[in-house]
Amino acid sequence: MPPVKAKSNLFKKDENVLPFFSIHPRTKIGAILRIALTAFMLLCAIATFVAGRTGYTISKYWDYQPLVYIVPIVLIFALIVLALFKRLKTPIQKIIVGVLSAMIMMFIISLASSVMSLWPLLTIQQSGSSAPSPTGKLNLKTDDYSEQLVMLRMFSVPDEYKLSDTVTENGEPQKLYPYRTDCYTYTAKGAEGEKAEVTGSISVDKTSTFKIEPEWVNENTLRYYIAQDSLGTGTGEITVIFPDKAEFGEANPAEKPVSSQTNASGTHSASLFREEGYFTTYQPVYNMSKDSLKKLYTCYLSTFFGFILKMNTRVEGFIEIAPYGELKDIQLSVVSEGVLRVAPAENCVDASGEILIYLNEKATDASGTADSAKASDDAKDTDITDNKDQTGQEETK
Repeated sequence: MPPVKAKSNLFKKDENVLPFFSIHPRTKIGAILRIALTAFMLLCAIATFVAGRTGYTISKYWDYQPLVYIVPIVLIFALIVLALFKRLKTPIQKIIVGVLSAMIMMFIISLASSVMSLWPLLTIQQSGSSAPSPTGKLNLKTDDYSEQLVMLRMFSVPDEYKLSDTVTENGEPQKLYPYRTDCYTYTAKGAEGEKAEVTGSISVDKTSTFKIEPEWVNENTLRYYIAQDSLGTGTGEITVIFPDKAEFGEANPAEKPVSSQTNASGTHSASLFREEGYFTTYQPVYNMSKDSLKKLYTCYLSTFFGFILKMNTRVEGFIEIAPYGELKDIQLSVVSEGVLRVAPAENCVDASGEILIYLNEKATDASGTADSAKASDDAKDTDITDNKDQTGQEETK
């Protein structure tokens, strides 16, 4: 009688192995989590392969990019918690682990939310330009064309900067970029139309707790200065000089003064006025707001209600919006047969450039917009680096 072969133990269920490391799903939820993890990673691989080979890409591909890291972390963490629960014997142990797991999960979700919202700034800090994100749809319908387009916006560092005394990890001075801060601007005038020579102004951050005090240097000279400023960013002072004898001209504007001051002898008076404005400070890129960054716009054909981008079509040029500029409207036109032009409208603020879309030509490289934008920015930076470095060093000194 031939010998009986022993069955392989390779797929035998081992009761002493934690569920997470076991080949056999011990629970339905464990199987679901494993399937979800596998399906998600497979979906990411397919989307990346299709985008690289065909040029068809999900319009929010770059917005969803952090999920490639976040989703697997969450699913693996859930599997580990599930494995621990299967090993715990008493209810109190399960309660403690459940509470700790919930706290850790809330921390992960909060961190993921912060990463998603700060993703443009994080990518700018690393490469100087953010990944593109869809901002709007354009429709062109004529006798010859019926096309749907999606506008993509990228953030980039401003062209102007100065160098600080702080040295970065690569041993180079840190670059600081102009940043506008909303403030109150104070000016003074002679009260009730009294003539006076006024020099200077005071600017204080709106969010600061501050106090502006008057000081009569002599009978004919009044000085306003910042006596208190919780943020310490306020600048300037005001000097009001009156003639020896009071002289009157046109009445002051109708706006109501913040305060009025009269000298001890009652011969001269001045009023302090306030208006909203801004002053400029210089900040590292991770302190910048989206408004303070330069914006680059490109445009691609789309399909499936704007959800899919056809990035295999030849597209040239960018619309550039300077920091604090605004792209209020878009002009879409047909330049020639098979060529569309996207340009900023006349009412846009600090806008330049144009985008040309060649409907009948394939893109030479459908790998992505961010690399093209980065190359464009790098070329600009190369042309002006030497001049800006010298300027920045002089300003720092």
